[in-house]
Order: sequence, then C-alpha cells, then structure tokens
Amino acid sequence: MTTSVRREVVLPVSPEELWPALTEAERLSEWFAPDVDIDARPGGAAVFRWEDGARRAVIEEVEAPRRLSFRWSDADADADGGGEVERSRVEFTLDEVAEGTRLRVVETAAAESLPAVVAVLGGGSGWPRMLARLARVRAAAAA
Repeated sequence: MTTSVRREVVLPVSPEELWPALTEAERLSEWFAPDVDIDARPGGAAVFRWEDGARRAVIEEVEAPRRLSFRWSDADADADGGGEVERSRVEFTLDEVAEGTRLRVVETAAAESLPAVVAVLGGGSGWPRMLARLARVRAAAAA
C-alpha cells in the first residue's frame, strides 16, 4: 500500500519552455531549492539543498518535455549508511492544455514506512508553496 500527495498548476508556457525549470540546476534554484546539483538523465544524481537540510535523488525517468521522475530521501539518512533508507518517488508530468502547460507533481511512498509517510505528508504542504513560487518565476520571466 502507498500514500501519495498530488498537486498541479497550469502555467502559461509550453511544455518545452517549462522543461528547463525541472531539469536545469540554475532554473530549479529559482523556485525549488536554493542550491541544486542535477544530472537529469536516467540513473543521474541530484542534490537539493535548503537552509534546514538536503535531499539526495536518483533520476529514474526522463521523457523530455513530458515527464521526469526520481526517488529521493533525506541526505543525512543516505550519508549515515545505517540500514535501509526510506525513499519517496516524485513524478512531474507536463501536459499541454489550452492555457499553456498543466504541471502535475505526485509524490508517493510506502504507507507502512512511517519516515516516508511523514516526508510525503510534509511535502503535501511544501508542494503548493513550491508550485506557487514556480508560477511567480515563470510569470516574471514572461513579462
């Protein structure tokens, strides 16, 4: 059994224009995390750093400019080497719509895994904030 958080936003740009905001470190740092390293290819690594912590990811799927998915976990949990690290899966899907692009984010974790569930539920409040920031950044770029 899994637990998922789903959020979406429609942005007035094409999927091709939005894609770099999901796959390029400089663009991700404008809205997602202040400090980002990413190798946006299957098997590539990513690190997202905020003032209060960091998360490490492994890129799973890249279908430019339609879908990006990765598994991530707390960077400290990965670093300590202490047993199985709980990860959640994040998938971004871009669909062209009349108004531009519908960006959908789904974060999923195993329901029986308390650390992963807590991370997903925390992400439930974080995703709307981050997607709103992305919308502001894209609006400013279009102006």
